[in-house]
Formats: sequence, C-alpha cells, structure tokens
Amino acid sequence: MIQPYVSSIDESGERALVFIDGDFSHAMTKAPCSTPTLTIATPSFAESRCRWRRPNPMPSPSPRRCSMKGAFRGILYARVDLVKMDEGWAVMELEMVEPSLFLAYDERAPRRLADALRERLV
Repeated sequence: MIQPYVSSIDESGERALVFIDGDFSHAMTKAPCSTPTLTIATPSFAESRCRWRRPNPMPSPSPRRCSMKGAFRGILYARVDLVKMDEGWAVMELEMVEPSLFLAYDERAPRRLADALRERLV
C-alpha cells in the first residue's frame, strides 16, 4: 500500500470509524505511529497509541457528515480511517479484510460483532 504523507496525522492522528453489521459502532482517534527520528537500530513504527471516542456525541467527522450512512449495509464489519486535509476530511484507508476493530475500546462492540456473526451463521 502506498499512501501520501499527510502532515495533520503528525499533530492529530487519524479518526477510525468502525461499522458493525452495516451500522456505526464506535470511533477511535489513532495517534501517530511512525517516528520522525528513525535510525537503523530503531523499529520503523512505534507502538500504536489509541484513544477511544464515545459514539455519542460523535467525533468530528461523523459517519453522517461523511455521507457513509448506509454505505456498509449487509457488510459484517468495516473500518474507515479518515485524515484532516486542508480541503476537509479525506479517506486514508477503507479496511474490510482483517482490520483492527478496536473492540476493547467500546464495551458493547464485542457483543455487536458476536450478534452479527450469529445472525449470519443461523
């Protein structure tokens, strides 16, 4: 994967919006992971530092403001990573295969995912 350098990530990180069973579940603010002072002796990525954002009130941007409402209908799970650009919010990644869903950061999220899985297996 190739991504452009977006300077706002250095200051404010990325917003991760998690959708389970087609509906918005929860959001995360992902702090920057790469380190600007890399050497051969240091790893290229620092440990990810994430901060949980409550689903209500929604972090800016909300799924509705990003025109994502209903976009994942019928999809078991998805994660949309957004970054702040001069022009507004932009999609940096759309994760639908093996994404980290940050389930530990929202106590209701594991149950939502388990219920969605059960519905598909029955």
